[in-house]
Amino acid sequence: MARAARVLEVILGLFFVVTAAMKAFDVEAFAVQISTYGLKLEPDLMLAIAYAVIGLETFIGVFLLAGLRLGGFVYS
Repeated sequence: MARAARVLEVILGLFFVVTAAMKAFDVEAFAVQISTYGLKLEPDLMLAIAYAVIGLETFIGVFLLAGLRLGGFVYS
């Protein structure tokens, strides 16, 4: 069972890293896409949010790929 969980972690980690990379190719278009959710914010702030989302996705993906656990943040 632990092996299956690890395989799922790697698959999910790859998914996060690949989607973050795809968004990083055109950050401005991603910021425009975020703005379609109805947020009425300045364009510079939307761009900052886009960079933050890309960074967070990359961070989570790398953690999953490396098998690192943040036990203090997970309720079990």
